[in-house]
Amino acid sequence: MTINLELATKPLKNGSYPVFIRISEKSVTCRVGTGVYLRNKEEWDQKKQTVRRANPRCVKMNDTLSILLERARTIERESRNEGRKPDPPYLKMKLQDPAHGEMGLIEYMETYAKGLESIANRKKYDSVINHLRGFMGKRGDIPLMSLCEEDIAGFIEYLKKLPNQRFKGKTLDPNTVLKDFKVIRAALNGAVAKGILKKNPAENIHLKENVKRQRSMTPEEITKITDPVLEKLQDYVTERMLRARDAFVFAYYAAGMRIQDVILLRWENIKGANIHYTQQKTGKEMFHKIPKPALDILEKYREDSSGPRDFVFGYLDSSDPFTRFGNEKSVMSEAMQKKLYNKINSVEVGINTQLRKLADVAGIEPFSFHAARRGLAETMLNATKDQRAVQYALNHNDSSTTDRYLRNNKQSTIIDRALNETFSDGSREERARDLIEQLRNLGYSRTQIKKMI
Repeated sequence: MTINLELATKPLKNGSYPVFIRISEKSVTCRVGTGVYLRNKEEWDQKKQTVRRANPRCVKMNDTLSILLERARTIERESRNEGRKPDPPYLKMKLQDPAHGEMGLIEYMETYAKGLESIANRKKYDSVINHLRGFMGKRGDIPLMSLCEEDIAGFIEYLKKLPNQRFKGKTLDPNTVLKDFKVIRAALNGAVAKGILKKNPAENIHLKENVKRQRSMTPEEITKITDPVLEKLQDYVTERMLRARDAFVFAYYAAGMRIQDVILLRWENIKGANIHYTQQKTGKEMFHKIPKPALDILEKYREDSSGPRDFVFGYLDSSDPFTRFGNEKSVMSEAMQKKLYNKINSVEVGINTQLRKLADVAGIEPFSFHAARRGLAETMLNATKDQRAVQYALNHNDSSTTDRYLRNNKQSTIIDRALNETFSDGSREERARDLIEQLRNLGYSRTQIKKMI
């Protein structure tokens, strides 16, 4: 971490130049006002970090700057001695003086987001920050130290009334509101962990997830979309649709690979009849056999000229500057990571568009790429009856994540068994009560259970 003094590059409206304490660590930088303002740039000596004699108040100003700089370094040193890992936002909060104002929620969220490694996570924060700006409007940022539960609750109500960009005439989906809330809660938990806040003002707010049926692909549907007849319907089925189909089916058989991993799959990741790659989302390595249907798809795309660094499905060009690093994000610059992230996002949208068109031709319910992962989970559970095996295949850290993937499967099994028992010998009322209780344990509301039954 570096702590030094810095003169603003641009003047304020009154023409003066403020001097800041600049706190930097890795890619995160915070600036704290010192209350010292110079008439022009020439009055500042950046090398010596002092106000030049050209300013008649230079002695007093330098004394003030020296005290504030030493205070910042003392706070950092004492924090480390206490076992804390102080970062720029923490030091900024400690240095804030009421005369210079407080860090606001938006400012804190922006600083917190800069410290996140995942660009995808930073994008989530960008979206929430934009919503916060809309919520606060003309009143400006809310001081972080005075943030209360009512402010968070007000923001949630604001989100609930926002228009839905995908479905005109509707408001934001409750699960989107929940995601935004989780982002703020996580950032505020970070403030508590750093000692910036004593208590998270969002900790007593609880929003329920709107449980929806998640689309998954059945073996029967896999058979339909791989029917050779489809490839002969050239008036309806394009090469782009077939390539998206092949990538999807490969992901299904290759232990439910995520779409980002399939897009970035190179021939060097294929080791004979096995696959070895690093998951983009988790950073974990995966190594397992490739079932024959997936091997057949690989052979379809393998060419004599295919090199180890070439991409299997050709959605990316290995000559692009942001792909020469492979999947090693740690050696990519920030700008390069953003380019790769945006490119993958664009490819994802295109693939899912083609899959929806393919579903229409095949006469099945529309699906997206993630249906391969969920479909694999359900098919594997039905075949093995071993949820732990499913968890390992999907590489889930927590079994609760696998539970969510298999909720549809478990729900159907419970309902089918309960209905068979209900309308056979025995007490219908008692069996119906058991059915309702089991569905409640899966997290379904009273209204949702009524619709199911």
